Amino acid sequence: MRQRSWALLLALLLVLTPVTAHMEEAVTFIDDLGQTVTAFSPKRVAALSGSFAEIWLLAGGTLCCATQDAWDERALPLSADVVNVGSLKQPSAELLLKQGADFALLTPTLEGQRALGETLSAAGVTTAYFEVETFADYLRMLDCCTRMTGRPDLYNEYGERVAQKIAQIVKAYEGKPSPSVLLLRAYSTGVKAKNSQNNMVGAMLDELGCRNIADSQSGLLETLSMETIIAQDPDFIFITTMGADDEALSYLAKNLQSSPAWQGLTAVREGRCHVLPKALFHYKPNARWAESYQMLADFLYGQ
Repeated sequence: MRQRSWALLLALLLVLTPVTAHMEEAVTFIDDLGQTVTAFSPKRVAALSGSFAEIWLLAGGTLCCATQDAWDERALPLSADVVNVGSLKQPSAELLLKQGADFALLTPTLEGQRALGETLSAAGVTTAYFEVETFADYLRMLDCCTRMTGRPDLYNEYGERVAQKIAQIVKAYEGKPSPSVLLLRAYSTGVKAKNSQNNMVGAMLDELGCRNIADSQSGLLETLSMETIIAQDPDFIFITTMGADDEALSYLAKNLQSSPAWQGLTAVREGRCHVLPKALFHYKPNARWAESYQMLADFLYGQ
């Protein structure tokens, strides 16, 4: 199944590989809100997430505006004239319009950004919405961006080459016994189990042949039952954090890791419980996706 999915992804690369076009030619695509977007080599681009800002830069573009996380979370090499338009959840329409943006990259998953998109569209700014959760999503967005910048060479460098590395990593472990895993997301006030759907780490673990216990024990998604976890006794436990790492890990230590039942889990006793680095497993890794896959593969199957 995994071999077939990667064969399809590599075939998709051939379809998506952009052809060299004159910079002023219109680029048309369907975004993740289902709207048809037509762009004419945008010059004043606003990226309303740090991840989107990085993808636009990887595509050879320049920015006029970005949200605060582009500086705080990614430390992107943005020029001094790039304007901070506020938080990811509530970017400032006033600041963005003041900068004369002609194109905006938004996410449909945040209500504040969808409302902002309506304001921008009414003001004549072209908007495109992307929901990037998996490597395939990243490829699709990178394809759209490199088509708009007229840089197919950068799609090859930061898309095709990364896809080939990932395909090699996945192929190297095909046919291996499928380890069982528990994937947790910790934050300052709670811990939740995550399945293989709608989250980047779950999707990667699935492609690497893992059996996520939350896929078959769906009750874990609502209530983190220690009884269920003990019964499943996963081979590996992976933990990602949201918000401040120290607060998330403190909550985890006090409310879960201090439990004798937790300490008795095979994965904990045998050193197979891993807190994953935020740069590769919470923030979207973009050009570093292959590093994320490789780190998981090393944990699961050894270096």
